Amino acid sequence: GHANSGKSRTVLSMASYWQLTHPGAVVYCLDTEDGLRKIWKKQFPDLQNLELFLCPDMDTVILVLDHLLPKLTGENWLACESASRLWEYSQDLGYREITGMSKSDYLSKRIADGGKGPVTPRPNELWPIAKNAMERNFLDRLVSETRANVLLTTTLGKERPEGGGMRESKSRIAARRFLGTDVIPEGHPRIVYYPDTVVLMENEGSQYSAQLLKDRGLSLTGTIPVFQVRDFLFDLDEIRGTFTGGKE
Repeated sequence: GHANSGKSRTVLSMASYWQLTHPGAVVYCLDTEDGLRKIWKKQFPDLQNLELFLCPDMDTVILVLDHLLPKLTGENWLACESASRLWEYSQDLGYREITGMSKSDYLSKRIADGGKGPVTPRPNELWPIAKNAMERNFLDRLVSETRANVLLTTTLGKERPEGGGMRESKSRIAARRFLGTDVIPEGHPRIVYYPDTVVLMENEGSQYSAQLLKDRGLSLTGTIPVFQVRDFLFDLDEIRGTFTGGKE
């Protein structure tokens, strides 16, 4: 979702619901923005089952995964706030490997030098480094190395209506068509293909709502279920039951 659409609150709401339904089961969260803690203490003061790991770079993310994955079970959740920031971290690894500088430092130097040099230096070498960090070292490991439930939040890119004339990579066009929307998550272009369920969060004043864009357990052809969000997991299960006539 966009900023202030309820993404961070969704992580905490999920953890709160899990605390009630699975006492003793821990929800782990990789926090790249350090914003969850403030909402946690203010809006969820009774939440006791959440463990936060502040991750300022991709190296830390990988170290935390190495620590957590061996002990995660199907009773646990692993959340990440947010996947778009992880893609920035992954690109940063590429820039550091190729230029010896972070992406932001490289681009700032490029501007100071009057725009000399490419925006992406040695792209045939840089992008494989970034994609390897995001895919093999993070996303693929979530699929192959754990039975835990996984929740990823991410921000949204700009709206790009079909045929609107805006430049867009083939992979992002394919991802947008896959979801059936004019917007796709920011970050790694293939992020939409990994989850079983994709939910678009929205904020209308003080009320949060969500669109169920993709769910492997449901046939959503031509239909996008919309539901109000109070307790995320409970509300999601409820809309699934309504959509399938109560069948799991």
